[in-house]
Amino acid sequence: MMEGVGLGANNMPFYKRPWFAVIALAAVTFLALVPFVGKAFHIDEPLFIWSAKHILESPLEPYGFPKNWIGISRPMWAINQNPPLAAYYIAAAAMLFGFGETALHICIILPAVAVITGTYTLARRFMQLPFEAALLSVSAPVFMASGAMAMSDMFMTAFWVWAVHFWLAGIEEDRPRSLVLSAVFISLSFLSKYFGLALIPLLASYTIYRKRAFGTWVLYLLIPILTILSYHCVTYAQYGTGLFSRTALNTARFKAGDILNPLQCMLGLSFTGGCLLSAMTPLIQTRKEILTGICAASAVTILFFVLMSKTGLYLPPGLTNIALFALFVFIALSILRYAVSEFIRTKEALSFLLMLWIAGTFVFVVFVNWTVSARTILPMLPAVSILIMQTAEGRLNAARRLAVIFAALALSLSIAAADASYANSAREAASRIKEKYASQHVWFDGHWGFQYYMEGYGFRAVDASSSAVINKGDLLIIPSFRTNPLLSAAALGTGTVSYIDNVSVQPLRWLSTVNMKYGANLHASLFGYLPFTFARVCPEEYKVYVVNTSFSLESATR
Repeated sequence: MMEGVGLGANNMPFYKRPWFAVIALAAVTFLALVPFVGKAFHIDEPLFIWSAKHILESPLEPYGFPKNWIGISRPMWAINQNPPLAAYYIAAAAMLFGFGETALHICIILPAVAVITGTYTLARRFMQLPFEAALLSVSAPVFMASGAMAMSDMFMTAFWVWAVHFWLAGIEEDRPRSLVLSAVFISLSFLSKYFGLALIPLLASYTIYRKRAFGTWVLYLLIPILTILSYHCVTYAQYGTGLFSRTALNTARFKAGDILNPLQCMLGLSFTGGCLLSAMTPLIQTRKEILTGICAASAVTILFFVLMSKTGLYLPPGLTNIALFALFVFIALSILRYAVSEFIRTKEALSFLLMLWIAGTFVFVVFVNWTVSARTILPMLPAVSILIMQTAEGRLNAARRLAVIFAALALSLSIAAADASYANSAREAASRIKEKYASQHVWFDGHWGFQYYMEGYGFRAVDASSSAVINKGDLLIIPSFRTNPLLSAAALGTGTVSYIDNVSVQPLRWLSTVNMKYGANLHASLFGYLPFTFARVCPEEYKVYVVNTSFSLESATR
């Protein structure tokens, strides 16, 4: 580990200089993500798009409108559990380029580039291979799947990694202006996503450990603290509740039972290892470490499937899923062990920082966030890449290191392609429904990207809080997979509706990131215990029913 490596390198050839590395990394990041800029809006992206559209009409009130997102109509401030900075960025981009998928996703690549160049800049303080550490981040499944999504996670991570860099520069080199910059980036990270708040205890703990005392540096942390208090006051004045405190209380109630739930921790290991698969920890371990890891991962895997069977939950069968789960757990346990052992070995402040960064993010993913998902693991990525490349630096030669990175990138591109294929299938289904049934009154049950495109065509989502009546002759669309389902043909009763059509769209055939049938959901562990899996993927189906007997939504969804 290289404490406080300087940035000057005047005697280096140009291809080894920092400015050249930054340009090269920016180009690599753009080229890796640009194939997916036409991807349909997906998961929670519509929340940010709708908020951005409202911002263009009412700039000072980003969440002041109602939306049906979970089956009932609620104010957007109660639905979108994130601060509005990303929505403001999207609104600004849309003013220039419009709300099309390609234009917005290209604009979102900018914070992704900031994450990678920030990882490189930060890694220069730790090691001799900062460029390879940054490349390792690009090649991670979590980065490729999140890199061009119009949501807040990449913004938060970009501000996070630069906040850490400037804080280290300020503390190690006694540069007050760097501490001010870091405090500003902490504030911006929080205003992108509430987890940015964790930078305050992280950087404070690092500094106390390094200096063994409090000092004037504490005053700089008052800037993000005042930002948080100001945000609370502003949102309380606007919406009658502080949005951050409201989110924290709701999350605490939702997650209260998970603290003692071993399944939740195992899900966290599965998603962490799968999303950070580029770490490839078995390649840099000794035989003893590998055998120990195999025993631990096998024990966790057996316990997980035994406990899952006792819950009565559906378990997709197959050795592939079991093997993937064990591999992902192995990688996650190795990452956590490396973080702890590196600190124990060196006792250095920088290794202490990496350990807290990785372990703290893992605790948040497992026990704080409402579900385990790829995007909640994203903030861990820069620290993991630095940690793993430190170890690989002494155990693998340059050719093998690059081979690992490019192999991981190939797999991550496949995962990103599968996720894009699934997202595009919802857009394609909505388009086919519009072509067939544009002249009829169509209702649908389903959310995420499917809702965004269906509403864009003028169709209506069913709403349990609505007194609206679905009339005889109306059409009802029910997808094979949907979040927060309200209606089903069986629940409506015999004769209420009749099946007339099935719109079927085939996503990528051999790799799935969203499918309960296969036990995978990259975006929410509530719907799967793996972030992705290999399988013979069936088409996504959207069944079309005609209504035979009028009924009210309010009575049908009780």
